[in-house]
Amino acid sequence: MYKVVIGLEVHCELKTKSKNFSGAKNDYSSIPNSNIAPVDLGFPGILPVVNKEAVKKAIENVVTFSNQEESISWKEFLELDIIGDKKKRLKVYDLFHLGYGNAKTLFKRLNMVGISKEIIEKELKNEGTNRPAEYKELAQTFLMMDIKTTTHSSLIVTHPFTDSGFVGISGETTLMNLLENNDTLLRWQNQMKNQIGECDSANRIFMLFTKPYRMVFLKYAEPYLSQKDFSEILSNVWM
Repeated sequence: MYKVVIGLEVHCELKTKSKNFSGAKNDYSSIPNSNIAPVDLGFPGILPVVNKEAVKKAIENVVTFSNQEESISWKEFLELDIIGDKKKRLKVYDLFHLGYGNAKTLFKRLNMVGISKEIIEKELKNEGTNRPAEYKELAQTFLMMDIKTTTHSSLIVTHPFTDSGFVGISGETTLMNLLENNDTLLRWQNQMKNQIGECDSANRIFMLFTKPYRMVFLKYAEPYLSQKDFSEILSNVWM
């Protein structure tokens, strides 16, 4: 006996000004191949970038057949006093990376990603305060990334905390090669973990990063930084 399973693939056209993966004009009435950009031509080294507005529209118009309950009710949303406070509304948009829009759009997006009133209140309370445990844990996550070799390895490598495979390790009189054996790598990682733990500010951790990774760290550490510390790091970058 066989069970028949039928899947439906549904396509729709989103009314965005540009195409989904390039900046070319999105106009279905145009002459074929008239609205093109370098990405559409597929030149070597060119990578597509997804249209953020298309992603938002796709999520907003998704259809589900499950009886999913709201993560936040309209009554709870009103209790947050977001509708009458534009600054607060924009802050919630930023905290959860939900784009921008009016209050009703925010309510809809909060439910789409399952964010409750309690989570919003917690994040608003923590916003503007330093959270060292979180940004130190983030830095340690970067530390555990694999070391990428180059054509000039071991001399030159790519990693958030070193741009050379040769590093100084406490107790050793010569530089040690991180690519030589796993024991050397573990000793260096533990040494860096201790340095991160001893840092008394996010700015000091920021300076431990190699230049290509500093802004990446800042991007993900922003929710855990006070406005003062975030601005201080940005000013150092500018200088």
